[in-house]
Amino acid sequence: MFLFSFYDCEDCVDAGFVITKYIDELNNGKIVEAIACLVDPKNYQKRNEYFEYIHFDDSDEIRRELKFVPTPLIIVTTPESEVVKAFMPKDTIGSKAFATDIYDTYLSL
Repeated sequence: MFLFSFYDCEDCVDAGFVITKYIDELNNGKIVEAIACLVDPKNYQKRNEYFEYIHFDDSDEIRRELKFVPTPLIIVTTPESEVVKAFMPKDTIGSKAFATDIYDTYLSL
């Protein structure tokens, strides 16, 4: 899951989209669910050429459930919703390595 909110720096969110798209590419199909909290995702979607659906959490329920975890955040969970890895993208340096590590964690579940 890629979670971002109104409060996040744009460069960090853009870096999250780079990693999200690379994880989907490694999987040969969509695997990462993008969720926008308290922000209309259209501008991010257009700027990052991300054409997949972005869930819109206008009431900030997901971040509240996660005890207002800082965002943007890429999270890997088990089928039981246990968080096994979390990564906060800041820039695109090393993004392929981070994406590969996240994807390998997902494959190991």
